[in-house]
Amino acid sequence: MRMEELGMVIDPAHASPQMTEDVLSMAQNPVIVSHAGIKGINDNNRNLGDDLIIKIAGKGGGIIGIGLWDTATGSFDIQDIARSVRYVADLAGVEHVGIGSDFDGAVRMPLESSQMAEITEALFREGFDSQETGLIMGGNFLNLLGTILTQ
Repeated sequence: MRMEELGMVIDPAHASPQMTEDVLSMAQNPVIVSHAGIKGINDNNRNLGDDLIIKIAGKGGGIIGIGLWDTATGSFDIQDIARSVRYVADLAGVEHVGIGSDFDGAVRMPLESSQMAEITEALFREGFDSQETGLIMGGNFLNLLGTILTQ
């Protein structure tokens, strides 16, 4: 795929499920869905279904960033963000999930960027340990980007 030849990381965050399937069928490298919700938590047209979550994770270690807005997580409760993370971790593995804030002002958020420690605390309450929480809070994205961008 030409994008990969140019060293680009593919992000189908705003793609339809069919387009995401098409991207996964062509991509050689893992893809990152930078910000999304999970249908198993909040069933709507924008959120990812279980089958697509598994395919993204299976594409060489892709990652899904959990969005922080209410239609992604079902509410503005910070613990629901952690529940969404837990859902993906249980389905596909903790190495395939991160936080995908979408702090661009287009959607209302339950917190400001200066309050991200509240998500860390919610992840601990959800049963993640320190190492897993470090991966979720940015380590997974850094590891994958380091792999892709140094090829």
